[in-house]
Amino acid sequence: MTLIQNHCRGGSHLSIAGCLLLWTVAVGCQYQQPPSKYPLAPVVGRVTVNGVPQAGIQVYFESLSSRPSNGLTDADGRYELQFDELYGGAMLGTHVVRLTRNLRPALDPKPELPERYNKESEFKVRVEPGENVFNFELTEDPTPEQPAASIAY
Repeated sequence: MTLIQNHCRGGSHLSIAGCLLLWTVAVGCQYQQPPSKYPLAPVVGRVTVNGVPQAGIQVYFESLSSRPSNGLTDADGRYELQFDELYGGAMLGTHVVRLTRNLRPALDPKPELPERYNKESEFKVRVEPGENVFNFELTEDPTPEQPAASIAY
């Protein structure tokens, strides 16, 4: 806070505005513990399609008792769930997992993932206290010898 105190000693409008900006940044960047009504745990993982990491896959964990958490895969197929704009993770408990590719089809020419991964998803996971890792290995064209998807914990 010494920087803020030194900066805020001047009385000009510019110094006051600068002081308010520094104070907002200093207060806004502090870690905030989630409220106890939201028992959250960190959730990370990776999404591959036919063994290839996938960027731009939206990962939704729909809680059976609360609001969903979501994340977006990076170039290496990795995601980290966010509960809301302040808190990361997902609620403890059972979730249906839905994966989708095209949030903006006009900007992304890749085809949408099959409905078995989103609208008709049968993926269910249980988020436990502590870090949770859920990797989703998808196939776009399953054969009788190859499962449609698997979840690695």
